[in-house]
Amino acid sequence: MKALTSRIRFDEQRRFTAVQEEMGRVRLDADANEQAHLVRTDARRRSGDLAEGTPDDGFRIARTHLLVPIRTLAGWSGDSLDEDDERLIRPELGLARRDPETLPQVIRSRGHVAVRRQLDAPMDLLHLPLPPYGIGPDTYSASALVVPVRFKRLPTDDEIAHVRAFVLDTTEEAHDVPFELTGNEGLLVDLSVFELCDDWLRLRIPLDELRKVLNIEPLATSVPILGWGLRCLPPRAEV
Repeated sequence: MKALTSRIRFDEQRRFTAVQEEMGRVRLDADANEQAHLVRTDARRRSGDLAEGTPDDGFRIARTHLLVPIRTLAGWSGDSLDEDDERLIRPELGLARRDPETLPQVIRSRGHVAVRRQLDAPMDLLHLPLPPYGIGPDTYSASALVVPVRFKRLPTDDEIAHVRAFVLDTTEEAHDVPFELTGNEGLLVDLSVFELCDDWLRLRIPLDELRKVLNIEPLATSVPILGWGLRCLPPRAEV
């Protein structure tokens, strides 16, 4: 439904919880609309948390721990099409919401054949910091690197893409790794299978696999990486 309103002030990032009245001030349509947005968004987020757990597994019993929350584009980059490619696809790389009007933010890419995230400093997967509410040792060891990803493709996009995951070592060199897709044992993912699928996929890279591609001994006390990414992406898709 469309309506003529004075202004729309709602912004979920401001984390407001209510709109208060002020003595002597006329109540505006924007006040009532903002309060309605607050109530609706709060209800959607609470029901989503109860059904699926919080986006960062804040209280859900799970084996995954959010290491790098996405708040800015810092460290993210993408590779556009080759100069001799005749397709005209404007590259887009920006912040978006995981779902409409809910947190957290995600990276949205289109027009890229590769996307990567490079950290400011190497991250040792054998000595990761515990969350603030953790108890016991100051660090813990990861068993795998998990990257949630979603491919949204147009019905007319018939390009077959064999996506590869890679990690960056401490010298910024990229190493391809065969990744495990939840529910799929193949090392290559034919995205034409997911042409009309909007569900999020979980790419799981076991720690033992990371050791192999980074040439790190099994008994080494450190497994540092500087980043990760995906290549061979279908450029018409929204990733």
